[in-house]
Amino acid sequence: MVSTLMDFFRSFNTRDNLPNPMSVGKLDIKLVTELISYTFANTIQYLLFPSYSLNFLMLVIGCHLFLITLAFIDRGKKLYPFCSVMYLMAFGPIAMKSCHMFVCSSIIGTFGGPVLSLLYFRMKRLTQLHFVVEIIKVIFIYPRLITEIIEDKDLNIQHLFYQECFMMFLCLLTLGSMTIQAYDQLCEFEAKTVAFKEKLEQANKSLEKSLKERETFVLSLSHEVRNLLNIIIGNTELAYEDAIRPSVKEKLKNAKVCGELLLSLINNVLDAGKIELANVEVCKTESMIRPTIEKLWLTCHELIKKKNLTGELQIFNNVPDCLMLDQHRLNQILFNLIINSVKFTQQGSIKLRISWSKNEEDLDTVAEENCSVHEAMKSIINK
Repeated sequence: MVSTLMDFFRSFNTRDNLPNPMSVGKLDIKLVTELISYTFANTIQYLLFPSYSLNFLMLVIGCHLFLITLAFIDRGKKLYPFCSVMYLMAFGPIAMKSCHMFVCSSIIGTFGGPVLSLLYFRMKRLTQLHFVVEIIKVIFIYPRLITEIIEDKDLNIQHLFYQECFMMFLCLLTLGSMTIQAYDQLCEFEAKTVAFKEKLEQANKSLEKSLKERETFVLSLSHEVRNLLNIIIGNTELAYEDAIRPSVKEKLKNAKVCGELLLSLINNVLDAGKIELANVEVCKTESMIRPTIEKLWLTCHELIKKKNLTGELQIFNNVPDCLMLDQHRLNQILFNLIINSVKFTQQGSIKLRISWSKNEEDLDTVAEENCSVHEAMKSIINK
C-alpha cells in the first residue's frame, strides 16, 4: 500500500497542469453535491446564529452558484480548479473580517487547502501557488484579523463559540469527505496498477515464449541445412578426387570453398541462437594446430585471390603441434578475422601470423595491437 501511495503521488509530476482524467468529458456529480450541501449548511448556520452576517451568506451563495455553473460548463476542468482555489484562499480572511469568526476553521483550511487541491485536482503548480499564498496569509493577514477580533469587545462570545464549533464541524466534515474521495481514487489507482502489471507480465511471458519458439525453429532448421551441406561438401570432395580435367577440378574446388564458407556462416547462426538460449558449450579436445589453420587458410585463400589480393600465412615455430582447445571455435575466430580483412581491404595483402606465448605481458601487447588495428578499421569504415 505504501509503494502504491508513492506511485500515486509520483504520478502528479506527469500530469502537471492537466485536468483530472476521471472527470474529463462528464459532469462531476460528487462535486456539485458537495457545493450544494455546503451552501445549505451555511444557510442553516445563518438561521441558527443571529450574529451570522447576511452579506457573507450572500457572498458564499453567489460563489457557490458560480462554481456549480462552472462545473456544468467547464467539464474538462481547465478553469474550474483555479476558481476553486482562489475561492478557498479568499474564504478565511473574508469570513474573519465580515463575521469575526471561523478562526480555527480558517487555520485548518490554511494547512489542509493545498493538500486537498493536490488530491482533488492533481495540479502541482497550482498547489504550490496555493501553499505560498496560505503561508503569506498566516504571516501577514491572520495575525491582524485575530487581533481585531480580540480587541472587539462588543462580540457575543457565546454565539461566537457556538458558530466556531459549527464551522469546525463543517470544515472537518468537508476534509473527511475529500479524504474519502482521495482514498477511493487511490484504491482505483492501485487496482489499475495491479491489472496493468498482470497484463505486462502476460505480455512478457508470451513474448519470451515466441522468442524461444523462433530460436528453436532457427536452430532446428540450421541443423538440418548443415547436415545437408556437409553431405554436399563431402560429395564435392569425392568428385574433386575423381575429376581428371583441370577445369572441372577448379570448379569443384570453388564449389567446395563456397560450401565451407556457407557452413561457417550457418555455424555462426547456430552459435548466436545458443547464446540467446544460454546454451553455449566449449568442447576441448586434442587438436593439431598447424593442419587445422592451414586447411582454413586454403579455404579462405580462394576468396583472397578472387579479390586480387595477396595472402601470407606465417605460423611461428614456438606454436605447439597439439593443444587442448575447441577446434570449432578456433576456426570461427580465424574465419571471421580473415573474412573481415578481405571485406575491408581494397588492395594490398592480407597476412595471418600466429605465435604462442604464456607471458601475460606479451598477451597484453597483442591485445593492444588488436585494439589499434580495430580502431584503424573503424576510421576507414567511417570515411
